[in-house]
Amino acid sequence: MPEVGPFFYINNQIKALTIDISKGEAIGDFINHPISHFEFFNSFNSDQDLDYGNFPRGRVIYNKRTQLFIVYLDASLLKKDIKQLLINKYKLKGEKVVFRYDSHYQHNAL
Repeated sequence: MPEVGPFFYINNQIKALTIDISKGEAIGDFINHPISHFEFFNSFNSDQDLDYGNFPRGRVIYNKRTQLFIVYLDASLLKKDIKQLLINKYKLKGEKVVFRYDSHYQHNAL
């Protein structure tokens, strides 16, 4: 079953928090993971000196009306290999998926 949720790209790897779309939080036409990037980052980051804004990030959501998965992400992640990693991580193979840059996810670059 396809999944949604926030992710970071750290050390050339996708660090994702996923949830099956049947268990996600529905708001209007969209299904999303209820956890924020800040909460997610704090759950795995033991170095309190690091700021989550310093890492490229994004979020996968699902539009029930259009039956489309939307991957909002930092512009630096709009690469074929990273897109494929995200498709695999969120079990989106065979699904309708679009990738969109969103300035909300722009990282501060270390």
